[in-house]
Amino acid sequence: MREAGINLVRVGEFAWAFLEPEEGRFDLGWLGRILDRCHRVGIGVILGTPSAAPPRWLSAKYPETLRVDVDGKPWGHGSRCHASHASERYRALSCRIAEGMAKAFGRHPALSAWQVDNELLCHVGPDFSEASGKAWTAWLKAKYRSVAALNARWGTGVWSQSYPSFASVPMPGKTPYLHHGALLTDWYRFTSACSASFFAEQAAVIRRHSKAPVTHNHVIWDRVYAEDLFEKADFASADFYVPHDRLWEQFRILDLMRGIKPGVPYVLMEPSPSQNGDTAPGHAAHPD
Repeated sequence: MREAGINLVRVGEFAWAFLEPEEGRFDLGWLGRILDRCHRVGIGVILGTPSAAPPRWLSAKYPETLRVDVDGKPWGHGSRCHASHASERYRALSCRIAEGMAKAFGRHPALSAWQVDNELLCHVGPDFSEASGKAWTAWLKAKYRSVAALNARWGTGVWSQSYPSFASVPMPGKTPYLHHGALLTDWYRFTSACSASFFAEQAAVIRRHSKAPVTHNHVIWDRVYAEDLFEKADFASADFYVPHDRLWEQFRILDLMRGIKPGVPYVLMEPSPSQNGDTAPGHAAHPD
């Protein structure tokens, strides 16, 4: 990598099963050796917390941490992003591994920055788990204070949707036609706030042990709002995957990033190296 002119790498973001092979037993030595080697040859390291890819023991022992789809079925283990950001247990376990990494490497001379999690909400739909439902109710109560205020603000007289309590306000599951527009608007605000607070909790834990800046490689701009996510970040960062015929989408995102943390440079954390700029086959190559 040094011979190729690379001076910054990113490691650790999907390595939870290697960092904590059994609950409570940490194995960080191998990662320390990587940081040491990078430092010896002048390569900086962005260290990722591994909460986007929970280990098998976690999913099996704590099934309540899994996200649930609109049909009430939990996402299975074996890919990534299948844990609920609303789950208190998952948050606690994610913070514990993040703190272990921060204690071990927070002052390492190779450390350039931290990346919390990876592409929040990438590849998954809304979370209809029990934990998400409880968090949704609490979020509505904190925002509106009284259910009468919610009914008034939403205009729930439409289709007789008035609610007698916060607990009676549903998550937007299957319905014959459309959900109330105000319900959907607040549902996506809640979803964004939930993921942003998941990020902020880990960032706060890291900062107890490290002065290196903290960010996230953002990609789902329509469900995790950048102004929510990067409020507690030190700089903005995004991933860049795009076929050449949709390049305008990325220019729009780059323009948005410039205003997220005024005066602070942003980072393109992860691009596609392929000739078509994307992960799917069949796209035309970028023009010369």
